Amino acid sequence: MPTLDETVWRQRVTLDLNLLTIMAIHGNLCLALRHPANSGPSTQLVAAVVRQLGEVLVARRALTAAELAEVYAVEAKADGFGG
Repeated sequence: MPTLDETVWRQRVTLDLNLLTIMAIHGNLCLALRHPANSGPSTQLVAAVVRQLGEVLVARRALTAAELAEVYAVEAKADGFGG
């Protein structure tokens, strides 16, 4: 059983990922957030991570701000980001 110690869960971790991996994680999390059964308490946390990953993709010029906005428009139409 996972620990209930909140200090364990609040630890910061640094990941070294290339942009292709970040794009793949971003896309897969967008799809996961569309699933109607994905409505638990972690949904908003995951949606925030998706937005952070999107910001990284724009900052590193893998996507333009307009392209990211288009992705989020599609997600909104599909009831993404947990509704």
